[in-house]
Amino acid sequence: MHKGRLCILSILSLLLTGMSRLQANDFIHIDWSSLHNDSVMPHVTQTIDLGVNWQQYTYRVNIDYPEYEPVTKKEQAILKSIKATPSDTLRYQWQIGISRKHGIGEVAIYPLIQKDGKWMKLTSFSLNVTPQSKTGRQEKRSAQETKARYAAHSVLKEGKWVKIRVSEEGIYQLTPSLLKQMGFNDISRVKLYGYGGRVQNMVITYSGKDADTDDLEEVPTLRRADGLVFYANGTLRWSNWAYSSQAKRYVSTREINPYSSYSYYFVTEGDNPQSIEEEPAIGNSTTAIATYPERILIENDAYSWYTSGRHLFDSYNFANGNSKNYTLPTPDREAGKTAWLTFRMSAAASSATTISSAFNATSLKSFTIGATGQYDHAITRDGLYSIDNLKDGENTLNIKTTSGHNARLDYICLNYDRKLQLNGNFLVFSHYLTGTHTMTLTGADASTKIWRIGQAGDPIKQIPASLSGNTLTFNVVDPTRRFVAVNTSATYPTPEIDGRVPNQDLHADSTADMVIIIPGSGKLEEQANRLAEYHRQADNLRVRIVKANQLYNEFSSGTPDIGAYRRYMKMLYDRAENENDLPRYLLMFGSSLWDNRMKTAQTKGQNPNDYLLCYETENSVNEVYSYVVDDVLGLLDDGEGRNIFTEKIDLGIGRFPVTNATDAQTLVDKSIAYMKNIEVGAWKNTIYMLA
Repeated sequence: MHKGRLCILSILSLLLTGMSRLQANDFIHIDWSSLHNDSVMPHVTQTIDLGVNWQQYTYRVNIDYPEYEPVTKKEQAILKSIKATPSDTLRYQWQIGISRKHGIGEVAIYPLIQKDGKWMKLTSFSLNVTPQSKTGRQEKRSAQETKARYAAHSVLKEGKWVKIRVSEEGIYQLTPSLLKQMGFNDISRVKLYGYGGRVQNMVITYSGKDADTDDLEEVPTLRRADGLVFYANGTLRWSNWAYSSQAKRYVSTREINPYSSYSYYFVTEGDNPQSIEEEPAIGNSTTAIATYPERILIENDAYSWYTSGRHLFDSYNFANGNSKNYTLPTPDREAGKTAWLTFRMSAAASSATTISSAFNATSLKSFTIGATGQYDHAITRDGLYSIDNLKDGENTLNIKTTSGHNARLDYICLNYDRKLQLNGNFLVFSHYLTGTHTMTLTGADASTKIWRIGQAGDPIKQIPASLSGNTLTFNVVDPTRRFVAVNTSATYPTPEIDGRVPNQDLHADSTADMVIIIPGSGKLEEQANRLAEYHRQADNLRVRIVKANQLYNEFSSGTPDIGAYRRYMKMLYDRAENENDLPRYLLMFGSSLWDNRMKTAQTKGQNPNDYLLCYETENSVNEVYSYVVDDVLGLLDDGEGRNIFTEKIDLGIGRFPVTNATDAQTLVDKSIAYMKNIEVGAWKNTIYMLA
């Protein structure tokens, strides 16, 4: 017999639910004494271990022998306060997650019905989950296939390596003098590796268009007498164009890397460096493209309303003037086309804030941001407008707010149709159209080339093109890919030298029961080693200590990204040949800052090498909905990362929030003393849950 406690759905409820193997005749009794005021419908959750072969079955869920009692007046008052709405039949949801390669079935039951006009509460029931074999051949990825995703060794294992960085997407040049500064004298042997600083995908995948890169891949370059020319990603990622039925147009959303302001690459030397090769020619298309959807973005991250969350806001406070003009350049616009303007504002005031705006002196519809509530540090709201008075050259957006109210811009984005025309030295473009198309670029000359920007396993290539006058014509199989038109004879800026990289080879790491990640400065390494050695001796654990900067080098192209921690853990997880070899524990041995990039006044001057990164929610203005979640590092099964609050973690994860050796020693001393059972007492049976 099982006793169930009534749970109120909250951010942590799914993490606190126990797992049990239920039989068909097991009864669950619900304890309604735990009902309390919350904001959502109460539910009862039961979880079932479905084993490692769970994918071979479908599951039939039955709730048998339900027992009901009338809801008391007190309970009904609470339920009405949270807007609970009982239905005529018992409702439940069934979903399957994965934890340590086992399928975990989860049943969430909403224990209220309405019968003959009366509210009735479920008090007990029997849960029956029956597996049924799937028909047909079931695909199951073998351990060997999974292990083959990863290189046996990192390219950083040997040789001389220097890390470089850029602040934005573009074309860059490695000149002989810069290479000499790095210690490379033979330009004919210089190689470039990496993939830049766009934030790692939440769903880790090693196939398809958005596949992640394992280790570092070589970047083909244009080799000239005056150096190497190459394309570099920045820290801004635009999503693939997708049609929105609500907006009735194609949209693409921005994602700025919340962990780094720079994009990193690596320079080394060796035989046969890769040059940019030309793709095979394809036939002409009957559909021609001479324009593309352009995105102009204004986003200056400098201020945070609250010391939490990944989003920052503009430094300008409208309380100091309540009006500001923003200039939006629209080079080579296609006349007669509607543009789309989006901007997000934030405000913090005890009364509503009115946001009014004008584009090129034409008023736009105003909107209101409500007064902040008890847990709000600010409230955000978007304005979306169609624009028909776009000018050539520069456009002006004026934003006004209620006088005296604290308000700040988040970002401005203008989408417009732009001619495929090269007026500068390079032009990056893509399109939402699919299938083979012929594209025409004006403003070209004999030095103009079209490069298709690379992705994992598919390096940058030159597209065959023909020049007639100043018009370059070329055919592309997939216009949704990113392309760059390049003046191959122009001079380009050089990247910054970040420093020499010692040889490392985390890809050679095998089984580990426990991984301890420490900041790159090494200040905490001695104490981390003390703790690791004690676990090795006392618990017979296989413990690895890795530095954060080494993880970035092999798993995020040298760019700080919390995804590097997770991808390393997934490599160990995927390589495990049995359950005993799965990693069990992850200790983040170092504190983090809510401003991972250290762009705000409160965090400037800090040394990023003294900290580890933290994963934060999108919400950055509310005390309830903005928080840090280290649990995301434990989502290691294929396909996980889409819904971090319902997926199952595969590790025990903890953090020592320390930045110096003294505090680290204190926590290690306490941990060892606890494991030695030096201070005995009932306090060891008390668990504190912080939420």
